[in-house]
Amino acid sequence: MVSGRSSSGSSESSSVSFGRPALNNGDASAPPQVQQVDMTQLVATTNGQPENNHVLLTLQEKRVIAEFCHLLEKSKQLFNQLRELPPHGSSTTAALPTGLHVHSNGNNSCATTTSTSVSSFSCQQAYFSRAFDTYTRLWKYQQTHRNILDKKYGLKRWQIGDIASKIGQLYYHYYLRTSELSYLVEAANFYGAIRGRGYYARTSLSRRDSGTAASARSCRSGNTESSASGDSMLIVKKLRYYARFIIVSLLLRRNNVKDLLRELSGHVENYVATVDEEPEEQLEWNLVLSEIRSFIDADSPVDVYEGLASNGEKSVLEQLEQGAPGHPIILNHRLPRETIKCSRDKADVTTIKQNYKLQEVLIVGNKPDQLKFSELTIDMFRMMQTFERMIDDRSTPDSGDDKDAQELKNPHKYLLYRGTIEQILANLNAAWSELTWNGVLLVYISSEACLNSGIATVNNSRCNRTKLFDAKQHGEDNKEIHCLYPCDLLPLTRKPLVAIVDSDNSHVFLELGQQKESYGQPLVILASPEGSTSSSGDLICPAPQSSSNRGSIFTLFLHNPLAALCNICGVKAVSIQTWNQLETLLSSFFNEALDHIREESQHNSDWDVYVKLFGDDFLRLVILRYLFCHTVYSMHKDSQTLTLRPKSFPEVSLLNQDKIETNRFEELIFQMTDSIQSKNMFKRI
Repeated sequence: MVSGRSSSGSSESSSVSFGRPALNNGDASAPPQVQQVDMTQLVATTNGQPENNHVLLTLQEKRVIAEFCHLLEKSKQLFNQLRELPPHGSSTTAALPTGLHVHSNGNNSCATTTSTSVSSFSCQQAYFSRAFDTYTRLWKYQQTHRNILDKKYGLKRWQIGDIASKIGQLYYHYYLRTSELSYLVEAANFYGAIRGRGYYARTSLSRRDSGTAASARSCRSGNTESSASGDSMLIVKKLRYYARFIIVSLLLRRNNVKDLLRELSGHVENYVATVDEEPEEQLEWNLVLSEIRSFIDADSPVDVYEGLASNGEKSVLEQLEQGAPGHPIILNHRLPRETIKCSRDKADVTTIKQNYKLQEVLIVGNKPDQLKFSELTIDMFRMMQTFERMIDDRSTPDSGDDKDAQELKNPHKYLLYRGTIEQILANLNAAWSELTWNGVLLVYISSEACLNSGIATVNNSRCNRTKLFDAKQHGEDNKEIHCLYPCDLLPLTRKPLVAIVDSDNSHVFLELGQQKESYGQPLVILASPEGSTSSSGDLICPAPQSSSNRGSIFTLFLHNPLAALCNICGVKAVSIQTWNQLETLLSSFFNEALDHIREESQHNSDWDVYVKLFGDDFLRLVILRYLFCHTVYSMHKDSQTLTLRPKSFPEVSLLNQDKIETNRFEELIFQMTDSIQSKNMFKRI
């Protein structure tokens, strides 16, 4: 526990600026109302304990402490009520938490004191606006009056860190709801400030400092636990902070992840060694550490090393074993802005009549054995980044002055970890309802196969299981009500739809193309290879270095096609020179593919469906990566069976035995695999 007094506010107030999102706040202009506090009971304190001389505070000091207590209590109430909001921002009808008043804007009332059905997107903005505004005032207030709060109130550094941590959490959850990466950068800034200033540095399980409970009671925070339990809770706060900081750093592709993991591991060891009476806590945090280590390892299927010579005779691993001075670098696989214009010009999107835009993305991760961290499977983690644009780490939520900012806006994402059929259908309806006249909905589902031509979801209903069992006992051939079937997506085809299904049963969703009515809207389905693993878990598709729980090779192709190519060739590490060469060849592949598609679309309606979607950067890139994946699988010697290749609707391929020009794609694949010494694993069609 921190027992020392914090340093003055002047040295800290300028390092991190809290720029809250520019949201419409109904009562932002209203003056703060100070909570009623018995002024006669306020005395000078040191570290939360009254001084021996019981010197009464001055009127100014009383007001400062009372206002700080009021802001702290109000911020905690708003933060706790935000947890009751649905985990997405949409125009769905949802019940809002009680007791949180949001003023009406004109004639549109956003929320009331009772649970009512309202438009949750605008109301979530109002909720977050009030929370951000309150935490802004609290953060600036403790900076301005740090001297009084330190000496007279006994403000501890861990309390300042707790405020900063909650601000970071607000930014992270707002990023999840808006898909804007600048909010994630702000979360990282506050988490980094906590670590850099050592707000949690002196927390320990020492029983000597009992000021925690007294300080909390004086602020009426409701925290009345004993000193021992309070100390333990402080350590848990620090551990949770590190876990949150790690997931934010992973998403931002920061190079501090291993340092954070090492620090977290040391804190967990100290905590586990001290709290012998709580074996469940020990098991839980050891499990968290194991999940993080496995997740970080799976996040880098191929290591790219800088400082090594591009040696054709010796692999990168052999050079490292011989002591070569190489070190791995972290690559960002989000959509880079500088390549967008070139790709657009090549696609000649100005000639496309329908200017479709990817607006809503639903990402479902339902593979139970796949590695996960913070309710994100490795496949979900990769697809989240696939539909985001790369930004500068210095970007802030208020720095969007670029006139193309609206055009370059990321699509809104819904994330479902282990979603039930009810949750999936509800989110599909919410996302579909948000689409504008030219909006496209993309659905990505990673799940196991289900009987009766479907894919599995999480079954939380014992009653429904019993009914299904009784039906089977009577010989009724019913479908599993907790599986997702192609017909479930049929109503969504009234608007443009792209479905990506990663499952051993993915091919059944290709039937949706034949079932759909003629609504005149584009429909594209990308399906993973069937039967990628045997019943024993051994892989029978070209992915010798992959494992089912470390993420799908098909999803990896859509996220990072070069890493996927190296993975199926068994290449674990390459030099930066080789990687740059692969990127150049991949760009040539995409450019050749765009020329080919544009030509074929003139007389082939199947290709024309894809061309209609090329006006959107994300959709164009995903389609091109799929075609690269299909070409690699088609040429790989171990996947000559059609069921081991990805499929699509409309069915298209860059490889055609009747056309000589398609040999160019084969040559590019041979050049790429030759640079990683794997050319002999592929053959011409």
